Amino acid sequence: DMRYSLICEKAEILQLLGTKDPKLLEEAVKTLSTLTAEKDLPFDWKARAASERASALKALKKPDEALEACYSIVQMADYDHPGTPTEFVWFYKAGFLAVDLLVEKQQWEAAARTAERLAQTSGERATEAKDLATKIRLDHYLWDDTK
Repeated sequence: DMRYSLICEKAEILQLLGTKDPKLLEEAVKTLSTLTAEKDLPFDWKARAASERASALKALKKPDEALEACYSIVQMADYDHPGTPTEFVWFYKAGFLAVDLLVEKQQWEAAARTAERLAQTSGERATEAKDLATKIRLDHYLWDDTK
C-alpha cells in the first residue's frame, strides 16, 4: 500500500506542476498507466490511479482517452457496488468525471446512462447521480423505453 500511495502522490504532484508544463502531465499519465497495468492491483488502487489518470488526460485535452480511463473503473465495478468507502470515492470520481466529459461532448444519452449506473450503487452519492441522470434526461428530452 505504501508503494501504491507514493506512486499516486508522485503523479498528483506532477499534475499540479503540469498546469505550467504539459510534459509533466504526460509523465503523470505514464506513471499512472504503469500502476494500473500491474497484475493483481486491488480495486481501490486501480480506481484511484485510473481516476487521476483521467484527470491528467482531461487537462491534456484528450477527452476520449480520459473517458476510456473513467469507463475502465465504472465498468470494472461489475458487482452491485464498490466494497469500501475508499473504493466508493474513486468509483464516484471516475463516474462523475465520465458524465462531465460526455456532457461536454453533448452525448446526452451516454451521460444519462452513466449517471444511472452510478445511481445503482448504495453509496452516499447515489441520489446525486440519480438526480443528475433525471436532469439530463429532462433537459434533453430523452426517454428510456426500457423502464
